[in-house]
Amino acid sequence: MHLTFEKLTELTKHLAGAIYRDAIPLTAWQIVDDLGYGVPLPPDDDPAWQPLPDGAAWGSRLRWAWLKTAATIPATFAGKTAALRVQFEPLRGTPETEIFSPPEALVAVSGIETPPQTLDMIHHEVVLAESAPGDTPLEIVLDMFAGSSQVTGHRVRFRRAELVWIDREVEALYWDARVLLETIAALPENAPERGALLRTLNEAFAALDWRNPPDAAFSGGVRAAREHLQSAVFAAHSEGDPRVPRPRIHALGHAHIDVEWLWPLDVTRGKAQRTFATALLLMERFPAYTFTQSQPQLYQLLAETRPDIYEHVKARVAEGRLNPTGATWVEPDTNLPGGEALVRQFLFGMRYFERELGVRPEVLWLPDVFGYSAALPQIMRLAGVRYFYTSKLSWNQYTDYPYDTFWWEGLDGSRVLTQLATTPEVLNPAPGQNTRMSTYNARMQPLEIVRTWERYKQKAYNHHLPIAYGLGDGGGGPSPEMVERAARMADVPGLPQVQFSTAEDFFHALENTVPDDLPRWVGELYFQLHRGTFTSQARTKRYNRKTEALLHSAEAVSALAHLLGAGYPQDALNAAWEIVLLHQFHDILPGSSIREVYEEVEARYEHAQDLADGALDDALAFVAAQIASETPGFAVFNTLGAALGGPVELELPGEGAVDVVAPDGSRLPVQWVEEDARHALILPEDVPAYGYRTFTVAPSKNTAPLPHAVQAAPDALDNGLIRAEFDAQGRLVRVYDYEHDRDVLAEGQIGNQLWAYVDRPHHWDAWDIEAYVQDQGWPVEPSAARLVEAGPLRATLEVEYAFNQSHITQRISLLAGQRALTFETDVDWHERHILLRVHFPLAIRATDATYEIQFGTVQRPTHENTPWDQARHEVPAQQWADLSEAGYGVALLNDCKYGYSARDNVLTMSLLRAPMHPDPEADQGAHTFTYALLPHAGDWRNGVIEQARRLNHPLRVRPVGGGGALPATFALVTCDAPGVQIDTIKRAEDSGALIVRVHEAHGGRTRAALRFASPITHAEEVNLLEEPLGAVEVAGDTLSCALAPYQIRSFHVALGGLTGG
Repeated sequence: MHLTFEKLTELTKHLAGAIYRDAIPLTAWQIVDDLGYGVPLPPDDDPAWQPLPDGAAWGSRLRWAWLKTAATIPATFAGKTAALRVQFEPLRGTPETEIFSPPEALVAVSGIETPPQTLDMIHHEVVLAESAPGDTPLEIVLDMFAGSSQVTGHRVRFRRAELVWIDREVEALYWDARVLLETIAALPENAPERGALLRTLNEAFAALDWRNPPDAAFSGGVRAAREHLQSAVFAAHSEGDPRVPRPRIHALGHAHIDVEWLWPLDVTRGKAQRTFATALLLMERFPAYTFTQSQPQLYQLLAETRPDIYEHVKARVAEGRLNPTGATWVEPDTNLPGGEALVRQFLFGMRYFERELGVRPEVLWLPDVFGYSAALPQIMRLAGVRYFYTSKLSWNQYTDYPYDTFWWEGLDGSRVLTQLATTPEVLNPAPGQNTRMSTYNARMQPLEIVRTWERYKQKAYNHHLPIAYGLGDGGGGPSPEMVERAARMADVPGLPQVQFSTAEDFFHALENTVPDDLPRWVGELYFQLHRGTFTSQARTKRYNRKTEALLHSAEAVSALAHLLGAGYPQDALNAAWEIVLLHQFHDILPGSSIREVYEEVEARYEHAQDLADGALDDALAFVAAQIASETPGFAVFNTLGAALGGPVELELPGEGAVDVVAPDGSRLPVQWVEEDARHALILPEDVPAYGYRTFTVAPSKNTAPLPHAVQAAPDALDNGLIRAEFDAQGRLVRVYDYEHDRDVLAEGQIGNQLWAYVDRPHHWDAWDIEAYVQDQGWPVEPSAARLVEAGPLRATLEVEYAFNQSHITQRISLLAGQRALTFETDVDWHERHILLRVHFPLAIRATDATYEIQFGTVQRPTHENTPWDQARHEVPAQQWADLSEAGYGVALLNDCKYGYSARDNVLTMSLLRAPMHPDPEADQGAHTFTYALLPHAGDWRNGVIEQARRLNHPLRVRPVGGGGALPATFALVTCDAPGVQIDTIKRAEDSGALIVRVHEAHGGRTRAALRFASPITHAEEVNLLEEPLGAVEVAGDTLSCALAPYQIRSFHVALGGLTGG
């Protein structure tokens, strides 16, 4: 048998040599090289066209070129399958750039009717015609992207460029034989099917006449061999034993396209064109072939750049063969975006798919994302998405998830049916290589089919599994070779049955198969790798948080202005949101892309902030003009869902000492920040939710009450609630809580410890922080400290630090009447492979810490009892983390950071990294961020959420003095129920009414009464796509509802009787 296998393997190689016939070299190429994206094809007489000598190199990294040549289909090709066969030499570079960003081209041929086709590392054919006309002149044009493999010395060459005809009969027999030989090799040694398949293939090959191939006798033998294999193997369907269902593999043609990673967005536009063009061509050639593609952003890029291809895509979608799936705008990171941003990922994605393509995906498709928030199941269900697919969790460092098919249960108890990929990333792993890793870039080899089933943990529950196959990460999708294999494995003895399928069809089959007692996983799907993505590229993360906050405020105030008669800036806000959603792609926001990406990202974020700022400024000015005011003054606006105060800096009119006077006549004291410029600080309290409070300015009477004023000295900041003590260097040596008569810091420990650690991951530089990162590090010690503000409203100690090549300035502040100690930090960072962290050793004993995630919280252990606990040495959070014991706790708030850890009593936040791959300049330069230490009574439910919101959403000020009709104090909507957060107010997508989104944040059950500023004329509950769910309880100006733990509810609310001027 062994020698027979060898013989048939060698004969099959000889078959391959007879597929492509009568090759005619393509020469006399002309080129226009070194172009930016989007340069149109120059006319033939443009002097930019230059000859490209045979064997010459062209191109440079991240640049484009046009190439063209002429050829003629000879008369001898008439009636045959004519094609171009073109390959480029592989480029040197890092492994991922060689694989994911090689040279690629979209080919257009004139002189014969053929669709645009792709050339890349696995697509080497351009089919001209299945039955070619003879004597047909052609012009061949390559729209060429040179790749991004090498920073220097990047050049492209043809390995092969020729005009051929393809012997489809020989090609078909070749793939018959390849599939059977690969199946024989994949099956166990004692599998009975091995001998039967080998015998059948040997019988078929006996029909081949090898004397003078490829003559007529050889061709006749090829047909006879094919007929034998068809009747004996491929067309012989086994019914099997109905008591033991045969495993069924759903083949999902797929192209994972990183929207930006080792290339910027303009490159992705071409990748989308080439990938969809390939999918369309394969559908023409293989009638059963299906293609699954996520990310509406890609469809939009295609529609903008190649509407002709896009129209064909729409037609295939209508047929059901091209499967838009995934639900979200891009495949986003799910740890770093805020809750409302995750909602908008679904809102924008689902609305696009339904509006443009007439489909509603049911699957959240995130194969390559670095962990999955426990908020996702509820968000998915509220967007009409019932299924979840990923493969990334198989890359875990420490432990393997116990199930491959399970119900994933989120914070509120919502469940989604979840499938983890089981196709192995590496079929023959090297010693020490992670054998658990699964792939979404399979090649449809029989061994992959066998291993996909073998590795599946729940064979007793289910016999349906997916395999996502095709060139991915840089796009491309399946090759004809992959589809040839898949088509032949429909019913090969010994293999699971393979069928062309879609993501939704797979999950429908799965749901109809799994039993009621399918296991469930409760809470987050934490990824035990790539923890550095919580910190890398800190500027991008800051842009994300600040732009999310701007859009929140802009929408809320614009909605109020719209109710008062202003226009609503929907186009500007949507454009800003699309920028934010794009950049939440799982290689951009996490910080694992190249320098060129982040240069563009920062410019686009600036544009998004300009759009949001403009909308917010216009809305604030419009509302301020509607406020009744007899004397000039100003309004302080609060864009949060709870009445909160906070610091406000503004310019005050007049001369000398002044007081700020509230509508009730009470006076607020003023602290001059810069008296000559009349730049002042005030601390208004209880500014109404989604509303404002007005103030006027009057000469000071020195009667403004100031409880808990700040007293300051170079060694202490003290407001009667909290006392922070410093040594002569500026180190925080004590934090004392007067109200609770206890020290906040652990005995003998220093707070606000800045440490710099050697940060050299052993595989993925920008992606990882290793468990041993704190093995070697240095304390970053202060070099100077001075008191720069002495109260009475705010006292600030400015502390300078120098470390290696970097400089840090901190302004440590305490406000009158506030319990938070704030650290406003500027860093000029010039380190390499260094992680900057801040540690707070606390006088707290707790076995778990609490972390804010989207629409709720999660608890994670502070110990390392098990490998699962050890793995969570760095974890993601949104705006705060908290360590509490019975009756008392301490929270660490932030305004743009995401990476935390809590071990024993030490609460830590990661501030900056300095990886060098794939961006050698990552995190270099200036950074600004703020964090705050908040001691509190009870646990995190006692004001932590609200103070973190205030840190991220400052109060805003606008002058008033018009003749409007709005009152001096105003709230658009309020809710007194503890733990209920009014997260979002915006105008509805398809009406002038409001969308009001709330969630229960404390993990308890409650009833909430939402009281609006005017009577409600209509209200109903809606899902996250703003579709009706049912009536709600309304009485006058109040909407009442019940909320379960961490439940999100959204309401469509129309108001009447709200008028301004």
